[in-house]
Amino acid sequence: MTAAQQRITVVESSTLDGVADVTVVNPRSGYSTLTDAAGHAAIERTSPEDTLYIQHLAYYPQRLTLTEILEAGGRIRLVERLLNLEEVVVSANKWEQNRREIPHEIQMITPREIAFSNPQTAADMLGNLPDVFVQKSQMGGGSPVLRGFEANKVLVVVDGVRMNNAIYRSGHLQNVIALDPGILENAEVVFGPGSVIYGSDALGGVMDFHTRRP
Repeated sequence: MTAAQQRITVVESSTLDGVADVTVVNPRSGYSTLTDAAGHAAIERTSPEDTLYIQHLAYYPQRLTLTEILEAGGRIRLVERLLNLEEVVVSANKWEQNRREIPHEIQMITPREIAFSNPQTAADMLGNLPDVFVQKSQMGGGSPVLRGFEANKVLVVVDGVRMNNAIYRSGHLQNVIALDPGILENAEVVFGPGSVIYGSDALGGVMDFHTRRP
């Protein structure tokens, strides 16, 4: 027995606002429909005992019989779900790429790691990475070494602004300690030649710092 046309409403569980573009499918009869801007949908060719599949990418799916829906007053409440996206690294190239697709090794320094280590200088912060050597023989300071390159062969970038270039002298430089780690949100170290993107001064790698937003 097929029930007469029924009207249902799909709402967001916390706000009770109607949810548009929710797919409602009856696998038995092959009937499917979408909710309108107010969350309403007309259900046809469906018996009371038929199971309906209610789906939307931003919400957890539900599977209810028409009888259960009508007993709830024709209203279906959807619970929003968080979509866990894979990490996207922007600074390693001119276009967005998945981190696993980038040919160079990239090491991240997260806000949690910065807060936990509480480094005195940006050089100390970089020194916590396993593949970064920090030279400190010149009365403290700190000169990062990436893949055996230092000074004018590694690039320091702060919020997209280059802080050194190839005209700086060779040998160890302590200029990275001028950056206060207390203002940093996170940092990325790109191991590998970045000259195609940044120029000749990125031969050994790039240290890309991001400050906190006010």
